[in-house]
Amino acid sequence: MLSLNIQGDDIFLKDIKLNELKYIYKWYNNYEEYKYATGVDYPISFNHLVRKYNESILCLDEFFVGIYSCNLYKMIGVLKGKYINLDKRTLWIRLVIIESGFQRKGYGQKAVNLLINHFKSNKNIKSVCLAVAKDNIKAIKFWHKQGFEEMESLNSFLELSEKPFNPIVMCKYISQ
Repeated sequence: MLSLNIQGDDIFLKDIKLNELKYIYKWYNNYEEYKYATGVDYPISFNHLVRKYNESILCLDEFFVGIYSCNLYKMIGVLKGKYINLDKRTLWIRLVIIESGFQRKGYGQKAVNLLINHFKSNKNIKSVCLAVAKDNIKAIKFWHKQGFEEMESLNSFLELSEKPFNPIVMCKYISQ
């Protein structure tokens, strides 16, 4: 796993440890609220989450970090993604969850900016990309505010609640 421990002013990002999966587990199983973020719209077992965590640990270019409030020293969210080196130098954000009580308070924006700035400084990234459900208007607005642009729509290849999940790829190009 790509280790990331990044200190910001109000928040910090810290590698997820096995004993912290219980916080993430509750978000995954609150699928009505977080299904667009997780891509899961049914209950999962804790063992399933542990398997996903172990897959991240074994992949050297993936990261899986908790978003912590500096004031509370409490995990308020999670970021998961992958750094693709080669010539592309692209950061893919695969998962962003901010606990509902902390949403709309700037924590998501701060976490994304902290992550991007870290990779800009340390890996000289050229772009940051992600996929978001076409139906997830709230998330699309959030990503637009962060400077992401819609690149392309993909044919549905996933399902949530047995309905097609039509993702839009969004990217932000990083100036050097």
